Amino acid sequence: DTDPSKTTKGTYEINVKYRALSATIHGGSSKSASTSRALVLDSGGSTDPDFDGKTDADLFFTWSCSIRNGKFSDACRTKDGAQLTLPSVAAIELSADTLSNIYPTFDDPYVFTVMVTKGSKFPATYSMPVSLTEAVVPDVSIEAGSGERLPSGQIRINPTIQLVVFGECRVIREDLAENLT
Repeated sequence: DTDPSKTTKGTYEINVKYRALSATIHGGSSKSASTSRALVLDSGGSTDPDFDGKTDADLFFTWSCSIRNGKFSDACRTKDGAQLTLPSVAAIELSADTLSNIYPTFDDPYVFTVMVTKGSKFPATYSMPVSLTEAVVPDVSIEAGSGERLPSGQIRINPTIQLVVFGECRVIREDLAENLT
């Protein structure tokens, strides 16, 4: 083992694969929305884990909306029957006027899905169920501030690391603000 005349030589080939895109929508796993205020769906936290910069301008976002109609899913439609159209941007905002022109949900929520694409990489999708009501509902969100976001949208926390969360609550009527704790 210590004889310097004994040597070995080898050639190794290492193939590094691309990691999958990660799609997410801020705000948890579901949302409650009101026809009295705008609804913002933000997929800006979606990433290409192989990209080292801060903002990846090559990510492309395609949004869709569906709702269950019995055993089938249909595209979301306005009260006059027109299909709801959504822009191809990271964050979309549906105004209170737009939300007032679609029917409130009862048993089945609207499902907003973002598909994130980049070049030849396989697309990633994330879906957010949104229940719509005509009642005034405060906009509440909680986000993980620590951990690693998995491609599924879940957050993995190391057991030795402190869990950090951020929360926000917005109301559109001041008389409701004093009742929130």
